Amino acid sequence: EKLFQDEDVAISERLVLAESITRNHPEEWIKQYILSARLHMLQAVENNNLSFLKRISMSLITAQETYQMLTTTNGNQRLIVERLLLSI
Repeated sequence: EKLFQDEDVAISERLVLAESITRNHPEEWIKQYILSARLHMLQAVENNNLSFLKRISMSLITAQETYQMLTTTNGNQRLIVERLLLSI
């Protein structure tokens, strides 16, 4: 939730979060992130907040790419999740 509301989440916080996520099923966390991003997109449309809508839609695309990487490749899960969190 903090990632959606606060653009100034420190890089160190994001990396700690990535470490925590990869300890427990990162695919499930990304699914929840995608669902939450969808809800925030709907709210942004209702509020006519186009700048937030653009930011959320870009993060949603990145989250979908990340989910695909996690489920179809044998890459380092932590690096894949860190890439997502640093791009949000």
